[in-house]
Formats: sequence, C-alpha cells, structure tokens
Amino acid sequence: MTVIDKIDDIIIWVFTTVIGSLSAGVLWLIRRIFTNQRQIELLKQELEHREQQRGEDRQRADRMERGIERIEGFLMKGDHK
Repeated sequence: MTVIDKIDDIIIWVFTTVIGSLSAGVLWLIRRIFTNQRQIELLKQELEHREQQRGEDRQRADRMERGIERIEGFLMKGDHK
C-alpha cells in the first residue's frame, strides 16, 4: 500500500463519516420537527378540551347558583312552615 492509497482511504473515510453524520443530523431534525408538531397539536386539543370543560363547569355553577337562590327565596318567604 502506497502513501497515495493511504491518503485516498483517509479521504474516503472522512467523506463517508461527514456524509453519515450529516444524514443522521438531517433525519434527527426532521423527526424532531414532526414530533414537535404532534406535541403542539396534542396541546391544542388539550386546551380545546379544557376550554369546553370550563364552559360546562360554568354552566353547572350557574345552575347551582340559581338553585341556591331559589332555596334561599323559599326559606326567606317562610312558606315552608
């Protein structure tokens, strides 16, 4: 093996290593972007669900408040005796 053959082998090894590293980096970046998009979508769905739940909770609280006001009105009138 001559010096030129060794230099060729080193150049091929370096080139292969660089290409492999770049490919791995690009694949990691693509996977990371898609993962982040999925996480963002899941967070949006969670926020929409929580907002819907809060609306339902507000409606329940309003119904309970009206019921309590009716009970208070009934008790204050004294008709229940």
